[in-house]
Amino acid sequence: TEMGTNLLLEGVHSESMREGVRLEMGKGGAVLEIIGKQEPDPRLERVCHGLMQVLSKDWSSGAKCRVIAPGSISVGMDIFVRHPPANGWPDATPSPLPMEASSSCLCACDAQSRPTCSNGESSSVVANGDTSLMETPLEVEDVEEE
Repeated sequence: TEMGTNLLLEGVHSESMREGVRLEMGKGGAVLEIIGKQEPDPRLERVCHGLMQVLSKDWSSGAKCRVIAPGSISVGMDIFVRHPPANGWPDATPSPLPMEASSSCLCACDAQSRPTCSNGESSSVVANGDTSLMETPLEVEDVEEE
């Protein structure tokens, strides 16, 4: 998308968005760990005047994540939000923890459209563009950074 969105999540509240939190996609699926806040790109002002200022608040522009465990992500998959223990994660492999929160996941698949965002208990994010692109689960792999 014009905002650089790779994945849109529904129902994960900004209180859960902080470094160290892990997002487990379904039972035994891909696991992503939040490593920082995604700073909004100044080019967003071309999309909508004032958008950068709005997205600079809290974690509104999203999060940067690293892959802890590769796997599939598909539309409608439950997401389990795992908060790190007080002494941190023991290793790179997530251990089963009690579910702390659950929501649904949607992929942003069309680079031509803009994400639809909303807030609240029953927040909803609509899949962008051609939903036929989402019939196949998104594969998440651990990629070395350059």
